[in-house]
Amino acid sequence: MIIMKFGGTSVATAQAMRQVAHIVNLYCDRQPVVVVSALAGVTDTLVALFAAQRVKNHSGIDDILRKLSERHLSVLADLLGEEQDSPTQTKLVSLLAELERVARLSPVAESDQPRQLDQLVSFGERLSTVLVAVALRQAGRRARDFDARGFLFTDGQHGAANINFIMTNLATTSTLQPYIEEGGVPVVTGFIGSAPDGSVTTLDRGGSDYTATVLGAALQAEEVWLWKEEDGIMTADPRIVPKARLLAAITYREAAEMSSHGAKVLHPLAIVPVRRPGIPVRVRNTFKPEAAGTLITESVEPPRSGVRVITAIRDLSLVAVEGLGMTGLTGVAAEVTGLAKQARVNIVMSMQAASEQNICLICRSKDSEILAGALRSGLRERMAARLIDQVRVEDNMAAIVVVGEGMRGRKGVAGRVFSAVCGAEVNVSAIVQGPSECNITFLVQKESAEDAVRALHVAFDLDMSSESVAIGGSNDQ
Repeated sequence: MIIMKFGGTSVATAQAMRQVAHIVNLYCDRQPVVVVSALAGVTDTLVALFAAQRVKNHSGIDDILRKLSERHLSVLADLLGEEQDSPTQTKLVSLLAELERVARLSPVAESDQPRQLDQLVSFGERLSTVLVAVALRQAGRRARDFDARGFLFTDGQHGAANINFIMTNLATTSTLQPYIEEGGVPVVTGFIGSAPDGSVTTLDRGGSDYTATVLGAALQAEEVWLWKEEDGIMTADPRIVPKARLLAAITYREAAEMSSHGAKVLHPLAIVPVRRPGIPVRVRNTFKPEAAGTLITESVEPPRSGVRVITAIRDLSLVAVEGLGMTGLTGVAAEVTGLAKQARVNIVMSMQAASEQNICLICRSKDSEILAGALRSGLRERMAARLIDQVRVEDNMAAIVVVGEGMRGRKGVAGRVFSAVCGAEVNVSAIVQGPSECNITFLVQKESAEDAVRALHVAFDLDMSSESVAIGGSNDQ
């Protein structure tokens, strides 16, 4: 059995869905289970719908609902052509009507907004699974859409729910296994699950990757394949480094380090379910199915330089809590991170000076003022007592992440990193390095990020790496 997850671009149009059906047919002998995201752009549109709902912008709600309805019904008509499929059309229309009812509900209290947002954005995947199942049936497969809320169980943390693996594993097996054994192809909603109270929850952006690996572990799949619009994982962004090479394989830890530091490789928790059972994950290109992509597995021979990937994460801000009186002040770090959590701001990374006089939180730029406001409000008593001097915001930052398990225990890697950056005349604003020694992360001004990446790519000979030779297949693109 293999789990095949298809992202938003892979299911953006009827033609893209036919390509998905073609790929599934290529591997029909391996009992595929399909996980899908919402059509490209739909989740953002649903977030905009939520914003219109909050301010009672009725004309905006009408316009968004009309566009969503037209798009999904148009894809269905394209898939069916001259044929008729009344049950599917009825189901799609019913889902769109339910979406309209939810969109027209009165705005709720701020504390309940995450729950209402999850309910709205869940329709993206619920609609797309219906359409992809049609595409598979049109291609000759027995296929049926499955709503993961019936078997992927989470806690009640809306927006970034935590999975109850024991309940999910049992329910997934009992729900999907019989249909698979009968020769059917389940098409499962990614990204969404069900809270203990029955409300819909989401797994944070990119959560369909996580759904796929959770199902892979529950069903004891041979592999999990994440089909995206990229060829796989590269040594760097090819738009920055033209000589960036496709990596044949990386380790679980390297993938986790990249994603946990904000690189959009896969969901930050996607490796968790598959690592213990040792289920390989492949990142492949929907539009180049003949290419092997990148294998993610437990052990891969390290590159000669020790470094596997250089990546840049843009549009970040540094929010610093500073004060001479913070030295020895018990609990201030926990208080700072707690305030960030209350503000529902995702912290990409954090650091604290050894002097304890400075705590830096790195977040997305769009959240910097929200975070700074929450910290100033929550720490006002400590600031009034002059234990904390200020909450400072520095925008237009980027994080450069140097990743490689071969860095562990290797002397001189950090020196080589910062020597290369210095040679490119890039100023480093802050440095983060965890005890795993698998990554070195530092902050630079946004406009210097590309220079830093190019300098590091050359310094560690990544464009010359033997890693460009594929494992298990050709990487000719």
